[in-house]
Amino acid sequence: MLTGASITDGVAAATPVVLSSSTPVGDLCDTPVPAGTFTGVVVACKRGGNARVEKGFNVSQGGAV
Repeated sequence: MLTGASITDGVAAATPVVLSSSTPVGDLCDTPVPAGTFTGVVVACKRGGNARVEKGFNVSQGGAV
């Protein structure tokens, strides 16, 4: 289990975390992801290249929580 700080309500249930570098999205999460790509997981993206808000938006399009 990972514990950290967030400006959102967070995720209440235990949720798998995947590294974006291990997926077709790539390190920076700099493009929107097709729906269903990340359903039910938290995606960790590498810093840099684009804004964190954009990274979050892009992976949420694929179903990331």
